[in-house]
Amino acid sequence: MVDYDMPGERYRDSTLQTSLTAIRHPRILPELLKFRVGKRFSRFDIPEFLKDFRKNPDKKGLERMFPEEDSEMREKLGDSIRNADLSRYSVKYHFGKGESFFDNYRNRVYGDVNLKFILQHSNQYSAAIGFEFTSKGILIPQIQGVPNKKKSLQPIKWSRALIRLVSNWAEEMGIPEVSVLPISRNYWDRVSGNIGGQKMLYDVSAKREGFKHDSERMLFVKSLK
Repeated sequence: MVDYDMPGERYRDSTLQTSLTAIRHPRILPELLKFRVGKRFSRFDIPEFLKDFRKNPDKKGLERMFPEEDSEMREKLGDSIRNADLSRYSVKYHFGKGESFFDNYRNRVYGDVNLKFILQHSNQYSAAIGFEFTSKGILIPQIQGVPNKKKSLQPIKWSRALIRLVSNWAEEMGIPEVSVLPISRNYWDRVSGNIGGQKMLYDVSAKREGFKHDSERMLFVKSLK
């Protein structure tokens, strides 16, 4: 079984650890069935949850987001972000590791790990967060925005929202700890090389969600005890 905490080791999954965790935490077993069948997440209200992550960009923020637009168009885009209908967002469980998979509209998510929460907008995949169980709790090695769905993600701080979602879910399950894999240890060169601002999705979002960097374990860690 892989030791996720060994410095210098990149992430690999352990199916055995999932079984051991389910034995230690009986509340997880019904949840694993939801992952298997792809149920809609309903443990708490997602639109209400996302209110804490709604963006409210000021003038400088809009300039960073839309550098090629004029001021009038930026303000219109800003209004669309500030007034976005959060009721169009939902989350579903997903199970499966290996090849990428698609929704009915051909929006693609990669299957890096078995367990994933998928953020949807109008029932279309917009982003995903993947995690696995370890001997100490939960490890998040995958945070992915869906290609060509940036517009649906603009109104919210989606990477932070997904990290918080996993943390809240883990706490309800009685899991003692959640950790996020730094980009430097990610399996994919695109992520470890910070292509497309991956550090913001992983390292920065984890820090802003209260995770602390453990230099010995080389992980961002948050205790839920």
